Amino acid sequence: MPDVNLRLFVVDGVVINARDTAGLRATADPIEAEGVRRARAAIGDAALCICVIDGSAALDDDAMAALAVTSAVPRIVLANKADLGRSGADALVRRLPEIERATAASAFICGSVRDAVTIDAVRSSIAHLSWGGGLIDAGKALVVNARQIDALARAAESLAHARATLDDRLPFDLLSGDLRAAAAAYGEVTGDDVTDEVLDGIFARFCVGK
Repeated sequence: MPDVNLRLFVVDGVVINARDTAGLRATADPIEAEGVRRARAAIGDAALCICVIDGSAALDDDAMAALAVTSAVPRIVLANKADLGRSGADALVRRLPEIERATAASAFICGSVRDAVTIDAVRSSIAHLSWGGGLIDAGKALVVNARQIDALARAAESLAHARATLDDRLPFDLLSGDLRAAAAAYGEVTGDDVTDEVLDGIFARFCVGK
């Protein structure tokens, strides 16, 4: 069954959760049609879409359909395979005003994914449209690497255990281990050491051990 493949990569120190989807094309094959359905669902959930068009070939119905479907979200239109030709890319350039009007935030790139310059242009456009263009609030904390994601996941798990302890009206002293683990995990993200004085102040409010 065709699926949406999840990928993580980093742009300007920010971890991007990307979804690599099937192409958007009309098909009578039920398996391929399911892949297209999942792709459309992923596009609807995305903060930013990268719409990849074969820039070496004339624009066909599938390319036009992909442009139409992705116009509902902020996007980067990438005319790929410039090393093989520019028929489709030149057509996209002529339609660029229309493409930009159809999308709230957009960028157009002509190049080839085999070229490092093109990859750099895509990364720059992601940054410009996302935190530069307001799709991501730069005033909020950003998780920048896999280690921090792991630390926050451990902190959330520890806090969930602590909440369960409170909900079950178990002795407060059982909170100690979970709260210490959560505070230590958050410290890994912020770079701050959680001192014994801070922890003692937290636990004292619960009369831990008394």
